[in-house]
Amino acid sequence: MYNTDHLNALRFRLHNEKARLAVATSTKEIEWRKVVVSGIEKEITAEIYFLKSKGVFVAESATIDDILDDDLLNELMKDN
Repeated sequence: MYNTDHLNALRFRLHNEKARLAVATSTKEIEWRKVVVSGIEKEITAEIYFLKSKGVFVAESATIDDILDDDLLNELMKDN
């Protein structure tokens, strides 16, 4: 059975990398963080495509920052 665990991990990683990019100070680090963020975004796109091809519903626009606590709790409670 397919689920969105890997996608969620990728989104969390993207969130963390964007935070690191926001506080990066050297030109070299900023360039590197942009490459990392771009790579994760491509991986997320590929993961969404894969999950959809297997019939898994994926909320494409949701990010860690976009999800309200109540919405997250409701989503987690669906499985129980």
